[in-house]
Amino acid sequence: MHKIKLLLIGGAVGLLGSSVAIGQTKTFTLQEATIDQIQEAMADGALTSVELTSMYLNRIAIYSTSGVKLNAVPVINPKVFTEASAADALRAQGTGLGPLHGIPATYKDTYHVKGLPTSNGIIAWKNLIALEDASTVGWLKDAGVITLGKNNMDTFSYAASGNSDLFGDTISPYEFLGTKTSGSSGGSAVAVSANLCAFSMGGDSVGSIRIPAQRNGVCGIRPTLGLVSGDGTPLAENISVLGPLTRTVRDMAYVMDVIVADDPNNPLNFSLPPFSERRPASYLTNLGQPLAGKKFGLPKRTLGLPSNSNDPLPPGPDYLASFNKARAALEALGATVVEVEVPIDSFADETNFVFTGVYTGPLAYFNLLGLGSPVYADELAKYLQATGSDPIEALQAAIDSFSARWAFIGFFFAPAIENLRNGTSKSLDEQPFPSVRVDQNAVADGELFGGWMTANGIDALIFPSDSDQVDTFKYGFLYSTVTGAPNLVVPIERIDFTATYGESYGRRPLGIHFVGRRFEEANLLSYAAAFEAAFDGRAKSTPDLAPALPGETIEYSTALPPPSRPELDAPALRVAGGAKVTGKGKKAALVINGGARDASGLGSLKVYVNGKKIAVKGAANWKASVKLSALRKFVRGDARTVSVQVVARDIHGNTSVTTKNVKLPKEA
Repeated sequence: MHKIKLLLIGGAVGLLGSSVAIGQTKTFTLQEATIDQIQEAMADGALTSVELTSMYLNRIAIYSTSGVKLNAVPVINPKVFTEASAADALRAQGTGLGPLHGIPATYKDTYHVKGLPTSNGIIAWKNLIALEDASTVGWLKDAGVITLGKNNMDTFSYAASGNSDLFGDTISPYEFLGTKTSGSSGGSAVAVSANLCAFSMGGDSVGSIRIPAQRNGVCGIRPTLGLVSGDGTPLAENISVLGPLTRTVRDMAYVMDVIVADDPNNPLNFSLPPFSERRPASYLTNLGQPLAGKKFGLPKRTLGLPSNSNDPLPPGPDYLASFNKARAALEALGATVVEVEVPIDSFADETNFVFTGVYTGPLAYFNLLGLGSPVYADELAKYLQATGSDPIEALQAAIDSFSARWAFIGFFFAPAIENLRNGTSKSLDEQPFPSVRVDQNAVADGELFGGWMTANGIDALIFPSDSDQVDTFKYGFLYSTVTGAPNLVVPIERIDFTATYGESYGRRPLGIHFVGRRFEEANLLSYAAAFEAAFDGRAKSTPDLAPALPGETIEYSTALPPPSRPELDAPALRVAGGAKVTGKGKKAALVINGGARDASGLGSLKVYVNGKKIAVKGAANWKASVKLSALRKFVRGDARTVSVQVVARDIHGNTSVTTKNVKLPKEA
């Protein structure tokens, strides 16, 4: 692994090549970098947001766009470096926006991000441009988050396959798993797992954050229904919840601190308690608290044991052995784990997404407010109008564009069109939906679930992330999706896993779920953080197919923090518009020219072609070259242009970047 080493010499950062700095050194490694580690390197002056953004974009180019073609981030924000430079400028002025300042993230393609397409994986919507940010996106931008791009997803979130009509399959970063990323937030989970971003944002109706998180070895949370504003995203069945996917629980807490905010545009405000009762001052407050004295309920049905449920979900022996390690780790930390029969299990009918018996009417809101309902039409109309589109025309265009695989979505869009034409659409705060929400909250807090947990001293439910026969949505549907309670999943490890049906999954990541009472996200984060610190499941779950790249490790003894720099001007850069081939045979190489200047002097200069770092000589008039034999390994044979990225850093740490599509000569 190539390392960049920095040393403070006479008040300036100098590049030392292979020499070693005198004294204690620090090391920043992009792979698996946490938000705290990124901020430390930035505070020390060893890393800028521009450089960090460049690193992530290079990984996207090499692992997502080409190479193993994970296809997790198909849309790149064209203004990403403008945002990164602005973040660096604020830092240089001594202004900090908080823990997420300068941190690059990606968004599931359901989120409106101003100026970017909002396609939802629908071919006909590929040119629908958001006119404004979703509330969560705006808050994250205000906190200094850099928008890298949009994530691939299942077409309009209607499955868990990791496939969309517009972008195709999202590929797992794990060897042998093929397209088994799950979804619908599959691109968001893969982007985090493969270290293509610092964190991502997803959405969850039945399991669309939790299942891809566990399948891709990352942390994911479905918060309490309505806690995070759904403004600027489609509410689907009116049970959708927005949440982050991260590599660590602490990173998740940082994001939750920003996205759980008071919003007059929150569509579910009418059914929520006052905002002051929904969240703590900070979701980091409880992190680090011991588990001694905590009591976790382990539903017997999730172990396949006899219980009050008619639908036991037994895990296979491979996974049960892995889950028992997690259980033992919790018990070693002082927690008590008791196997329980959860009252709500008696009323589960996951096949039809309803409760049975006496609870069928009040809680069958999947049917009452389903995908063809007047409420659904109203929400779709608002969502599409935020792209400047006519909702009826956009919905009909989507129906006409669906492939055979996704044509069934038309059966849900067609009634929405009719409701809009007939003027029969309804807002969320019109009956009968408020009554349904009252009933749902009563069950969530009552003797079937939340009240039962309180009466039995149970702090949270825990259960396996998968069985070898069914997906976790059957667990999560009952305990979280139907009740609206929060559900957090964290990795346990990878295991050699073979399904009952004989299909080999290779070494598959598995996880553990924590479910609490409504608005108890802070407690779940605390429990998960304690488990993570003791077990480090992410380290046992890292993927094979997106390893570290050269230049992603920085060693430094000390650097010049931005507010201390004598000048703040970044280097001026240029890239020539064309390229030429020199030499013949094995020596034939593509040569690209450009220039870099800085009044204080350059500290480093890097040139990348399609994300791949190539050799560069000179500075004021630099020349970068790559052998054609090497070029063909990371550039498609039919490609007529390549993307050239140049990153320059002056001796004070000020950084600039420029990108340009360069035309390839015919002989290349």
